[in-house]
Amino acid sequence: MKKFFLILMISWYGSFSWGSPSPAPSKDLKKTVLYLGGGNQSPWYFLGVFYAIDAYKIPVDSIVASSWGAWVSALWMEGFSPDAIQKLFLESQLKPFVGEEQLSQKRAVKKELLFPIASSGIPSLQARFYIEGDSAGYLAIKNRPLDTDSLSIQRALFRFRIQESLSQKMIPPTKPFSAISCDGTSGKGLTNILKTLPLEGHYASGELCHLIPLPQKNDSSLISIVAVPIPVRYKDTISDPWKKTLWQNALQELKNHPIPMVIIRPHQMTENTPEAWIQAGFSAVESRLGELSKAFGRSSSIRSLDSLVPWFRYNPTFDKVSAEVYSHIKSYWNPSDTGIKSPQNFVSEIMSNPLYDSLSFDLEDNGDLLIGAKTPPLIDLKIGGFGSNIWGPNAYSKVDFRFINQFEFLLSLEGYCGIHSYGILPELRLSRLWQGRGEFFVNADFSHRETLQKYFSKEFLWNRLFSESRTDLNLGFSYEVLPKHQLDFNILFGSRTLETNYSEEEGDFKSTPIEPSVTYKHSSPDYKAWFGSSGYSLEGSLSMRSIHAGLLGFIPMHYRSNIDFQSYYSPLSFFTLGAGVAGAVSLYHKEGYGYVYPELLKYEPLDNYYRHAMSPTPWSTEWYFAEMRSYHYGLIRLQAGLHNRWFGVWLFGSYIKDFEENPTVFIKDHRFILEPTIRFAYRSFDVSAGLSRIVDYKHIKDLKDFKNYHYFIKFGAYSF
Repeated sequence: MKKFFLILMISWYGSFSWGSPSPAPSKDLKKTVLYLGGGNQSPWYFLGVFYAIDAYKIPVDSIVASSWGAWVSALWMEGFSPDAIQKLFLESQLKPFVGEEQLSQKRAVKKELLFPIASSGIPSLQARFYIEGDSAGYLAIKNRPLDTDSLSIQRALFRFRIQESLSQKMIPPTKPFSAISCDGTSGKGLTNILKTLPLEGHYASGELCHLIPLPQKNDSSLISIVAVPIPVRYKDTISDPWKKTLWQNALQELKNHPIPMVIIRPHQMTENTPEAWIQAGFSAVESRLGELSKAFGRSSSIRSLDSLVPWFRYNPTFDKVSAEVYSHIKSYWNPSDTGIKSPQNFVSEIMSNPLYDSLSFDLEDNGDLLIGAKTPPLIDLKIGGFGSNIWGPNAYSKVDFRFINQFEFLLSLEGYCGIHSYGILPELRLSRLWQGRGEFFVNADFSHRETLQKYFSKEFLWNRLFSESRTDLNLGFSYEVLPKHQLDFNILFGSRTLETNYSEEEGDFKSTPIEPSVTYKHSSPDYKAWFGSSGYSLEGSLSMRSIHAGLLGFIPMHYRSNIDFQSYYSPLSFFTLGAGVAGAVSLYHKEGYGYVYPELLKYEPLDNYYRHAMSPTPWSTEWYFAEMRSYHYGLIRLQAGLHNRWFGVWLFGSYIKDFEENPTVFIKDHRFILEPTIRFAYRSFDVSAGLSRIVDYKHIKDLKDFKNYHYFIKFGAYSF
């Protein structure tokens, strides 16, 4: 509303000046020189000054400026109308930084968490280090924050946006313009203007010597106009003591300055908003129209027309980075992106990888965008825990070592140990292959998982799986066909040992599954599994599986396929609805019978182990529930959640159609599952608890009987 009122007032002022007779031209018409400095609110204040200059057609013949005044005046001279400048300043990525002091590096440092909690993954504390060499060739390990310094990245983009805006010129200014810095140097180019701004590392910024743009000699043929963004009554305007001292000295210098000048200065500010400062600048010019009348009646061509030829595409150069990193950092740049979206998308992609640090942008005079980044080797250490009332508590640790040398390497060693369970999971991953779209990985799984007895105390012993041991090797390659569209090619060489109720007589079952597969994945950027608030995900896979089960013989090579779609929608920020469908089928060709389900091994736990695992609710994926296994099924999911930032109450429900009619379970083909859940999630700490119950169609009314629900609690969003 304030912005609308401001525009309305400025339009009224403009129409008044254009519709009414201008002040009578003076016989002694004089040229005007505009002097602009800096200050926290100066960009907005100077914008109001230019609104008034345009509205009253005040000729400006030359400009001497520093700091924010240099940027605003350069934009105005190069073709930006005041409306266009205001629109630029109000961009969401620019508004927080327009007028802000950024000289000190400490201002860009984000405070670390009280406890270094991992941002994602299994609940754990995390420490991050990078390895850096000095000029003498010695290596040092230094602490690194867990979170990317988003503030410094935003400021790097802000710096680039300033450079980009100053490059959108149609005709270079035809009249004198000087950007003067605190060390006394001056010039009119992009580099000179940028040097005077109070950005990080600019130690000659105009903010350090306020009011440096002042007339140096008296010329009776000129009108010197000095715009000052500090009100006459400025007691509460400046809070920093050092800034107050600087301004007091500068204002005293202005007061004692021997050369006559027209001072454009507000009297008092009652509101500290961009709109109020723009209006203050406009009104301050109005109050000095009488003194400026000697310049009326004469036109000035310092400013070009209100039309721009923007730079729609940038040519990125990576001369600042080493040859080992060049191809990888370049792969994050999408050549099809245009305009300001190019660097924005580049930053969004590359900063998701913790290997890259100290990202910088510099727009060169020829239009090339010089990009720099550091890529020191990175070490991540995690220690924490996870578990549930099926697994019991487990201690957890992980070490990641990342570095770049022609490829992005990840060496990872993950391990856990619980009451009965343990596991070691090493992995090697090579990323950013094939122009950044490919990724190769090899990992192993040496683990033993054993359930607690109490949770399954009421289950049928003959259908239970007590423990599982794995010695697996996975080889895979992922390729991003299109953004967010990924193909995974994987082959599993497995060795499994299963303990069941038959183990006392028959011994543990041993099998060696081999499964090559291809999986397609596509999801929206904001999608999160199970507890998302918006977005969607689509996943489908095709595979072949061969199983050798020792003395039991083979399950014939069979073909497997599954598909899963999930979508979330939030009509209110705290209320989410979700829906999804999933299905799977396993078949093989039997002579004389066509395609049939795989033959059974005659032992229920082993048969269920190799059936497809359904995923109707979060808790149903925790272990090998017999009712959640089938060679051919379809399901529909519905869910709703009330949640705030960290806490939520969710209700999951699914309908399952078992086309195989699994003979090992009593709950037959039409099944319903209901799962109310409460959840607390902060960074990697994720705790959920609730109730779960599955019934068939004939007993659907039993969902009201909460006495027979299974209670569950789970700490950590893990998947092993």
